[in-house]
Amino acid sequence: MKVADIVARFLAEQKVKHVFCVSGGASLHLIHGIAKAEGITYVCPQNEQAASFAADSYARCNGIGAALATSGPGATNLVTGIAASYYDSVPVVYLTGNQTRARLGEGLNVRQFGFQATPIVDMVKPVTKYAVTVMEPEAILYELERAVHIAMSGRPGPVLLDIPDDVQRAEVDIAALRHYCPVVHHDPYEQYALGEVASEVMDELQDARRPLLIYGYGVRHYRREAEVLARSLGIPLVVTWGARDLFPAAVGGFGTHGIRAANFAVQNADYVLAIGTRLDTKATGSPAESFAPKARLVMVDIDDFEIAKMSRIGRSLHRGIVADAGDFLRQMVRIAQSVECNAWLSGIAGWLERYPAILPSYAAEQINPYILVRELAKHCEATDTIVSDTGCALGWMMQAYPFKGERFIHAFNQTPMGYGLPAALGAAFATGGRVVLVTGDGGLAVNITEFATIARHRLPIKIVLFNNRGHGMCRQTQRQWLGGEYPSTSFDGGLACPDYAAVARAYGLETYSTAHGDVAGRFMAQMMESGGPALLEVNIAEDAGIAPQAKWGHKLEDQEPLLPREELAEVMSL
Repeated sequence: MKVADIVARFLAEQKVKHVFCVSGGASLHLIHGIAKAEGITYVCPQNEQAASFAADSYARCNGIGAALATSGPGATNLVTGIAASYYDSVPVVYLTGNQTRARLGEGLNVRQFGFQATPIVDMVKPVTKYAVTVMEPEAILYELERAVHIAMSGRPGPVLLDIPDDVQRAEVDIAALRHYCPVVHHDPYEQYALGEVASEVMDELQDARRPLLIYGYGVRHYRREAEVLARSLGIPLVVTWGARDLFPAAVGGFGTHGIRAANFAVQNADYVLAIGTRLDTKATGSPAESFAPKARLVMVDIDDFEIAKMSRIGRSLHRGIVADAGDFLRQMVRIAQSVECNAWLSGIAGWLERYPAILPSYAAEQINPYILVRELAKHCEATDTIVSDTGCALGWMMQAYPFKGERFIHAFNQTPMGYGLPAALGAAFATGGRVVLVTGDGGLAVNITEFATIARHRLPIKIVLFNNRGHGMCRQTQRQWLGGEYPSTSFDGGLACPDYAAVARAYGLETYSTAHGDVAGRFMAQMMESGGPALLEVNIAEDAGIAPQAKWGHKLEDQEPLLPREELAEVMSL
């Protein structure tokens, strides 16, 4: 059996029904294998970066994804997507073809020996869990099984197999191939010890006056246990953006671009239990030592390095618990008791009322993105998948969108501009349902050619484009730090601003365009009811930005626009 056929059959067995690939001379045998295999098909994005984003999004919806590229520039174009998968712990199998083994120039110490021979394995090792060149055809099944096991176990993440052309087309006896046999270590004592720690945490929660629960992206696969624990404890819950869609009852998202009430809760809590979040700088603000300054901080993370970093960045932990989020949640659910904190809950409810994400003044504006985000929610169903590109569009969604079951997709930690359109493509193939993309004009421009792929497959992707004619989030930073000059982020600063609606129509998408809020709402309803792909362009003010936000060097509670000092002191007086 040909090696390329084994690869295709193996991916199909992993429930990968779609592989996102761009053709190239060194990957044609692999593509041919996928084309012939049952239960799997290939999808052809317009470039390899888009293929990597689509595979990443597909994996977030399906559990695992795959992308395929050729050697040289094809392989290197995957790297941004690989990094996005790595930083968000998403299991994706990335495959690259390469030149024949004889053209790789092994041991010659030359810059490049064969045409497009590129050491992609060495390039991606910092952003993969496993990367290898398969030099022997007989090793293919072993390496495939090993790669998938590594991708799915522990802290998940991407893997890459680089397969030379002559290995792809080699014939092997599949019955004689060796398998990968992982060593599974399970020590019952570890679970017992984790149960003891959970009991101690439970006792400490009972003693707290202002306890707080934080959930991050790491609880995504344990949503039921997380919901049971939050409900059983009865204490306030705040979430990272990676968990924002999972818990509609949470106070909200916290961090540098969190809502005020959630940040006030973090900064006033006397006991914080954080599960499944690595507490990066966007979560903690700066300096890190100012994060939850009144609280005993307990952090549960599967990665011991994430635990260890906290003391190095100046925020020591009361407890650092190295454990899988699911294991810890199950231990906590087993012993969970209600925690008395009614006054604390009432105080947070007061902050939510006093500092809403959508201010009354927004309604007086001709068109406001926060108002439109709420309008969008009226037309979305709980079964929809929502994808966002980076920038202001992401911030508006995270601060104001009232989730009611919708799945939300974004590359939260790499946040590459241009992720949105190909990610919507991947989500559409993974779910088979309606996908809503919320994007800015800057993000849309990066991979705008994926209009062609979406139109080719008539995918039910509805695109809401907030067009502020430039890179709005960067312009907001320029206003804060650079005196309001906008090189490279505006039309006057050199940025091209095409007619997006015209481009979409050229690719066959149904389009709507307006600069009026009431019209945008009507168009939104029409677009969502239409059958195929469609784009709604909403022209908004060039200075539309994200508020509130904590500038670098400011504590989480001190977000712009700044509150009067007396008012802030009152909030922080608990």
